[in-house]
Amino acid sequence: MKISKAEFINFRGLTTKGGTEEYRSVKVLDFDPNFNVIIGVNGIGKTSVLDALAIVLSRIISRVTPATDKVRRLMPSDIHLGSRFGATISVDLDFDGLDLSYSVRGNVSKDFHISRTLNGLEILGSSFDKGASQSRVNSPIAISYTVNRSSYRLPRKIMEVAIGRDAAYQGALKDKIIDYRSTVSWLLKSQALAHESPKDEYIFQTVQDAVKRFLPAFGELEADSDPPRLYIRKNGLTLGIEQLSDGERSFLSMIIDTARRLAIANPSSRNPLGEGKGVVLIDELELHLHPKWQRSSVVYLQKTFPGIQFITTTHSPFVIQTLRPGQLINLDPETYDEEYSEYSDQSIEDITEEVMGVEMPQKSERYKQMMEAAEQYFRILREEQASSPDEKEAIKRRLDELSIPFSDDPAYMALLKVERETYLGRD
Repeated sequence: MKISKAEFINFRGLTTKGGTEEYRSVKVLDFDPNFNVIIGVNGIGKTSVLDALAIVLSRIISRVTPATDKVRRLMPSDIHLGSRFGATISVDLDFDGLDLSYSVRGNVSKDFHISRTLNGLEILGSSFDKGASQSRVNSPIAISYTVNRSSYRLPRKIMEVAIGRDAAYQGALKDKIIDYRSTVSWLLKSQALAHESPKDEYIFQTVQDAVKRFLPAFGELEADSDPPRLYIRKNGLTLGIEQLSDGERSFLSMIIDTARRLAIANPSSRNPLGEGKGVVLIDELELHLHPKWQRSSVVYLQKTFPGIQFITTTHSPFVIQTLRPGQLINLDPETYDEEYSEYSDQSIEDITEEVMGVEMPQKSERYKQMMEAAEQYFRILREEQASSPDEKEAIKRRLDELSIPFSDDPAYMALLKVERETYLGRD
């Protein structure tokens, strides 16, 4: 299951120039089957895209898997202000070689969904019903990791591990803090069975290898039941999950949680991490991560979960730098230029300036302000004419206003003073 295209009509602030009275706000996006990174200035709608996809995926997953979680609904607050026709989210999917379409539509008074037909089939109503999905080797997963993943809650007691594939979908598309109850319980069970079952041993070791691949300084991952805790070796020391940094903990949790859900959703697969399929949404992929980890995160995620389609957002040029052609989605028309659409393997400076629209990324904001002030300072000296003492004093006051913010830079101030004396004389 992979998303190939999505259309958002009157959903929050997502918009494209143009539109009719009914379709006042329309956005259409194409997606790469493997990895996607959405960029744009704050407020442009990056998180809105992920939320919209999570709403639709919750409906699809409930139809094609054993998932029993409540579906996510369109809320009145999701509808573009001023729209009299409600909001619609439509997606085109590739489902094991079969092209599907699915839409969710709602207005201020109710929320309902519609499914389209393709090639004479009622796509999501009958072709992939619950019974069919139970016999499939690979059941797709769908997960949404929001910025709240950096928060966490440790369990007070061990919970009973849910039996069946439904456990792979519980809470997967909800915006919530990380709850380690399911993770600790699953790891405890996997640890126990690893000594008895070659398959469980392989899955448990695969999770361990995934952690080490992402975090080279880390070692074995262990779970304890009294009290329920998750431990990991780091540089020879055993640390609790709560003792890790926010970046380490949030990324580690995503790896373990994705691996856990894939293993549960694909019980007959000997390699669920490699064969498992689905869609994973990640808001702010670089959250709390050092630039070194930001740069490697895309490659590691794809290597560890090759069957997963990732749709993420970022503000990091280090993440953009590692993408392949067609994997970047720029929502900001002001910064997108076809001439500079190439970003793969480009320098951080080029990506920051040409792709993300940040002027002079090599220089600090203070440096740019100093340059602008100096240019205006010299322009006043050369262009302003002081025909009277009062006009001369007015010019001096304007020059003082420009230079005072940078009075802590003696060389800069000395240059301005020399120029000032050349044109106005000594005070």
